[in-house]
Amino acid sequence: MRPRRRRHPASREALAALCLAIAVAAAPARGQDSLAVVPPVALPGPHAVGCSNVAQDFSRLGPGESASDYWRGSPRADGSGRTVTALLAEPQFAVAWTHVLPDDRDLYAGYRGRTVTDVALVCYPTSAANGRADYPLPDGNAVPRMQRGDEAPLLAAGGPWPALVYSHGYGGSPLDGTYLPALLALASHGYVVAAPFHGDLGYSQLGFESIDANGIASLDAFGNFVAMQAIRPTSASAMIDRLASHPHWQGRIDVARVGGFGISQGGETLMLMGGAEVTTSLFQTSKRVLHDPRLVAAVGYIPYFGLSFLPAFGRDQGGVDGVTLPYLAIGGTDDELARIERVEQGVRRLAGTRTVVAIDGLGHELAPAHPGDVYTWALVFLESQLRGDPDATAKLQRLRSVDGGAADDRRIDYTAPLPASGDERIVVEFHHAGLDHYFVTAEAAEIAGLDAGSPPGWSRTGFAFKAIDAAQAAGLPNCRYFGVFGEVSTHFYSVIPVECQRLAGDPVWTFEADAFRAEPTSAQDCAPGLTRVVRTYNNGRGGAANHRYLTSGSETATMTAAGWVVEGAVFCARP
Repeated sequence: MRPRRRRHPASREALAALCLAIAVAAAPARGQDSLAVVPPVALPGPHAVGCSNVAQDFSRLGPGESASDYWRGSPRADGSGRTVTALLAEPQFAVAWTHVLPDDRDLYAGYRGRTVTDVALVCYPTSAANGRADYPLPDGNAVPRMQRGDEAPLLAAGGPWPALVYSHGYGGSPLDGTYLPALLALASHGYVVAAPFHGDLGYSQLGFESIDANGIASLDAFGNFVAMQAIRPTSASAMIDRLASHPHWQGRIDVARVGGFGISQGGETLMLMGGAEVTTSLFQTSKRVLHDPRLVAAVGYIPYFGLSFLPAFGRDQGGVDGVTLPYLAIGGTDDELARIERVEQGVRRLAGTRTVVAIDGLGHELAPAHPGDVYTWALVFLESQLRGDPDATAKLQRLRSVDGGAADDRRIDYTAPLPASGDERIVVEFHHAGLDHYFVTAEAAEIAGLDAGSPPGWSRTGFAFKAIDAAQAAGLPNCRYFGVFGEVSTHFYSVIPVECQRLAGDPVWTFEADAFRAEPTSAQDCAPGLTRVVRTYNNGRGGAANHRYLTSGSETATMTAAGWVVEGAVFCARP
């Protein structure tokens, strides 16, 4: 049954009063969401960590040089380059790959068509019985249980293990002290973390940390700045190809569905890898670098989304439009470089699962500050969006802050339902701009008709939740009633018996069907593993009542700011 217009003798005022009376009389008892605040994850995680071979000959360092100069790709004073490959003591046993940069002047400037050899550090969950020695680094850090020679990785039992692309910030490297601990923390929680040495300084000395509106020396320098950004996701994608064919890793990690964790510019890198367009000119034009469908979810910690005069993804971050990559951005309220407002601007334009968490007082701190907050959000997100865990998906939808640590504020959130299976149905939301009314349905024929423009004026909002097919016995029936406000129709849904009974006894409402089934709330709380559906009411604005059913806290807040009334969580959906 489609949303439609029809005449009815009831007045707008009477129907508006009735809707408000229903909401007041049958409003669920107020309560606290039991998953709104969760304890931080343990650090390190349950697994010991081993890593791939990055053995180096530090005797090759010249006067005044550091190993980090080579890890970061810093050029010498005479312009000659340094690369991590020049320090490798056993290069034939490192995880390395060669790829050719596309012949695209807009993206790769003078580097287009060049053959590049890149290297990665790969760290993974290993058995506590792994007796390999840690490999000391000159800065006092160490690569744990590092392979030597042609030793194969000693992965913990189980698998294939999920893989993460780990992308460091501009001018950094996987081995620098600010990045290595984060990489190891993720691996200790059961991920094979592959971190390319991006070598940014070998491509462009014009980094986002030094650029300003008047500080671009030449068009060539800006072209190299764009190329440096485009080379990163190109290399990361080629790294996945290498892991897929590498004899040590083939079949032992899942490279068909890969996650990502990026710090600072690494957060931008993952967005570009997921199909976003990079800004290619000072006029804020933009162009897609690539879209690697194997990257299915990404976390950006203090992610770089551009500067006020030069957004990362084109004018007003428009290069993000249409990108479906599930993305979690964790930013700081005091970050003057990766400003949280620009991050929000970009994330709002994403389709699908999207979340922005602002940590109060956090600046542009490359070593994850408040690690309990950062890793809890990141791991819940990855468990949900990469592993497809239903319990983690429900937790992600309901999580508002991590207990202890800094004050974290979930500013944007929408957790798309996992794919439906068995007795499950996706409930899709539509909006009519002319009426400013919302409508939800789980009926395939109704969804297809609305998508085709019948009746006209309705379009998908991008929000949905998952329920149980109406023909099943699980949960409670969600009664669907139809009413008319003058010439404008409206629908009302409820699993609350008193609401359904009251509508059934009123002649101005017509029962259409049990639209779907869902679990009831208990004092507005849902059991672990279920998502909360909150109902908002337009307060009869214009004499035409309308309700909206949302799983997004930030979208609910948007409706409140627009004058809608939050009636509370009215049923529990599947994640």
